[in-house]
Amino acid sequence: MSVGSGVFGVARRFGGGSSVVVPSRYYMGFWPCQQADGDADDEQVTDRSGKGAHATLGSLTSAEAWANAGYVSSLDEGGHQAQIPLAYWTPRFSLSSFIVAGQQQLIADGANAVRIIGNGADAARTGFGLTVTTGGALQVNIINTAGSSFTNTTSTSPYASDSLHSWLMAYDQPTCSFWIFVDAVLRLSNNTALSRTTVYGADDAVTAPVHIGGRPGTSTTNITVVKTRFLHALDLPGLSLPSNLAAIAHRLHHHPRLMLTDQELSWA
Repeated sequence: MSVGSGVFGVARRFGGGSSVVVPSRYYMGFWPCQQADGDADDEQVTDRSGKGAHATLGSLTSAEAWANAGYVSSLDEGGHQAQIPLAYWTPRFSLSSFIVAGQQQLIADGANAVRIIGNGADAARTGFGLTVTTGGALQVNIINTAGSSFTNTTSTSPYASDSLHSWLMAYDQPTCSFWIFVDAVLRLSNNTALSRTTVYGADDAVTAPVHIGGRPGTSTTNITVVKTRFLHALDLPGLSLPSNLAAIAHRLHHHPRLMLTDQELSWA
């Protein structure tokens, strides 16, 4: 696939003199992460896509989650993450392409990799992960039931210092390729087909919900706050990635509060 180029405006449908945005049919969920207002939904990270994929806090208390205005804060220790129910996380590497994009602020933990989103932790918890390495780079991880794994790392280290960045991770099912944009700039592309056994095997025995935030691989004592704002997730069953992926990354970087529409996804 080609990532494409160019920037477009936000598509809108007009009727009766008012603007109505119709979210893309491919959304799994959209979590703005900013509803800390004392309402009952402070006990969850509300999905605003209409799909009902609300993320539960689990061991993460509401005081911890909403300690930073405008973010949901997850601690880098067991259970202290927001969890998107597995029932709402539908893509499978063998069947779907998918796009996940967000904005997060953190600093790399020099001793442990920090999981910022994902559900694959070990052979008993297969799936994917997007991780910040000890040096601050973004890394895709895949783990399957055979214990095989695949990792690929961005060419830059955006989280070497404490900072807020937008990122977009995309998986193209026909080519088994991953793409990562950081602040709308392409930092990882892999157009060499990966082992389908390794990648597709990560569809097996997926039992863990998708975590926003995560615990370090070797310790539960070193706590790093991962502050998340805006998380978009789209499932594209039976499709390749859109050809205008670069424009989508640009749009979500500059206008993350607005959900994508079908008109903004192009396979031309």
